[in-house]
Amino acid sequence: MSSVDGSAAELEKGNVAAVIYGWSAIFIGVGLGRFAFTPLIPVLIEAGWYDPAQAKMLGAYGLIGYLCGGVVTPFLARQIPVRSLGIASALIVLASFIFCIFPIAYPWAALWRFLAGAAGAILMIACTSAANARLVRGGRAIWSGLPFVGVGSGAVIAAILMPLFADTPVEWQGLAITVFCVLAVAIHLWTAARLGTMETRSRKQKAPRAAPGRHRALLWALLAYGCDGFGMTPHSVYLVDYATREVGLSNASGALIWAGFGVGALLGPFLAIRIGSQRIGWAFAFKALAIALVVTIHDPWLFTLSSFCVGLATPGIAVMLSGFIQAAGGAERHIRYWANATTTFAFAQAIGGLAVSRVSQFADSYQPAFALGAAIMAFGFVAILYAGRILRDSTSQGSA
Repeated sequence: MSSVDGSAAELEKGNVAAVIYGWSAIFIGVGLGRFAFTPLIPVLIEAGWYDPAQAKMLGAYGLIGYLCGGVVTPFLARQIPVRSLGIASALIVLASFIFCIFPIAYPWAALWRFLAGAAGAILMIACTSAANARLVRGGRAIWSGLPFVGVGSGAVIAAILMPLFADTPVEWQGLAITVFCVLAVAIHLWTAARLGTMETRSRKQKAPRAAPGRHRALLWALLAYGCDGFGMTPHSVYLVDYATREVGLSNASGALIWAGFGVGALLGPFLAIRIGSQRIGWAFAFKALAIALVVTIHDPWLFTLSSFCVGLATPGIAVMLSGFIQAAGGAERHIRYWANATTTFAFAQAIGGLAVSRVSQFADSYQPAFALGAAIMAFGFVAILYAGRILRDSTSQGSA
């Protein structure tokens, strides 16, 4: 084999390792750390570990942690090597599952959900940006959407475990998720070692702001992504609880509904890569309609369809937005704007989580929260269309 062929083979292996590295980060931080917890909320209530208000707030504490993690990640990424930062965050998520396998005092449970959320944001921002930078350098920028399959992986695993452990104590479900987390952490450690040093840029420097027109387009895109974060909160945190405890569907139906979300989230990145970031506006409209579907229709199959569509669009929009940032800001500014996007998304989710928790308690129903989510998502559709228009105008003026 020639040296050129050897170098190409090594480059391809590095691309594969980067995809797996990014996937394991998202799988641990978001797939397991967040989406595997969602179907546990009604189980924790039924087991008597926490009352309904406390269990709902545990979901909100995870979102608040995600917000705080998004805020501090850019600073941490400039001070700590990405590999070390990712490993520490993955271990925090693992610890959150280990310490919550058995019932613990509510303040401690809230603290671990907060820490898991913060670590999930660090994994989502720092590790995916590092993987993205590696893929761009390796000539496989189109692969940058593949790590987002990790979102659906966690949801699917949780949906599979629900019926398998339906007649067992809730501790067994927590233990099973912990085992998957251990395996994912091992994969993350292995790929981190394979990739070596993963710096997206000098840790002491901060990427400059994009040109004024492109910066304005990115700000509108960030606003749209925030609307996505708020709009999907009822689905991503409380859908199973809504379907089983309020609508009265069975736990088996709840597992099927959540499996729909997971399968959709598995397919979303591939579809997003196929259609490209230029059609991101239609993804927002599609998701708004899917959220609105469960407001008045309580058929389990339509619930599953809605869940599948929201799952499809959730990582799909993330992949498309990452591509939008890449096109508008360039690779060197990706981590800056991606961190801003994730922080905006996390802030909106934290507000959405608190709002849904309070509104559902006040109205004694989740329905107003789902209606509000659909409306906010529709506004996001308008915002992302405007962002695309600004970017097109800026590009045409720059080439004139």
